[in-house]
Amino acid sequence: MKSTAAEFIKKTGTLFIVMTLGCLNAFALTGIDNWNEIRSSRDVMIQQPTFAGAFGTNGLFNVCTTDDEFKSINPVKTCLEYREVIRHSESGMYKDYTCVNYETKAVSISRTYIQNVCVRHAPMTNQSSGECVEYASVTSVYPTSFSFAVIEASGEEYGDFLFSKTFALKTCE
Repeated sequence: MKSTAAEFIKKTGTLFIVMTLGCLNAFALTGIDNWNEIRSSRDVMIQQPTFAGAFGTNGLFNVCTTDDEFKSINPVKTCLEYREVIRHSESGMYKDYTCVNYETKAVSISRTYIQNVCVRHAPMTNQSSGECVEYASVTSVYPTSFSFAVIEASGEEYGDFLFSKTFALKTCE
């Protein structure tokens, strides 16, 4: 039985096109897409500042802002009490904690925070690489707009960086 090139392409071409479209679809998102499309994709993860976790699984997407604070738009389920649990894994036993008492409530965080910053560096010489020699506490204010990294969701904690996109917080009414 002889197969021609045309028959081969006819038989395998459709499969190739379907496989190619499937691969392209997985990372078809770009920084041009709106946040609803990006957030609804299972192919990506959005990295937000650590404090965003206080506003629940939606992070800063569940926040409005005033001059002084960030406020949750929808109430957030927060843990009031933890219980120590002994867990077993392939590498042995370990302590973990599980929440035993929750409360759903509005959350707010001050936009003002204090951070330690370097205020004086050592001079650059053969003996010094310009390391910090003096720190001071500085009062800072969180912005109302953030640049979030959008990364590939590859089943690992962190996948490949795809793009970054700015998200501006809503003003509280």
